[in-house]
Amino acid sequence: MWGEARDGTLTVTEETENECSGSSDTFEVFIDDCTRFEEVSTNTLIIYPNPATNQINIKSDVFINSIKILDFTGKVVAYEQVNNMYYQVNTSKLKSGIYLLVIKTEKAISKRPIIVE
Repeated sequence: MWGEARDGTLTVTEETENECSGSSDTFEVFIDDCTRFEEVSTNTLIIYPNPATNQINIKSDVFINSIKILDFTGKVVAYEQVNNMYYQVNTSKLKSGIYLLVIKTEKAISKRPIIVE
């Protein structure tokens, strides 16, 4: 649980039983304040097309506050403030791969995998 939403950094360190250790690069991350939210039920969000090439459409039965896309390392590659029940996210500048789409609505946070071709 985090106290508030903010930018931060993350470094992963591994240590073996032989006391050898190594660390990853440091990544910029966005830490959500998600202590008061629950997962959105599957019938409140419609996300299409998935896989996507140029855009992802998101429909919700409540207002969407923000949309964030994270790569496989957890780095935020896109973040947009939204105040609507429908939104299109431009994915044309993203590299092909699997991403995590984080949708914050007025009621909850939902995390869904998306594929960009």
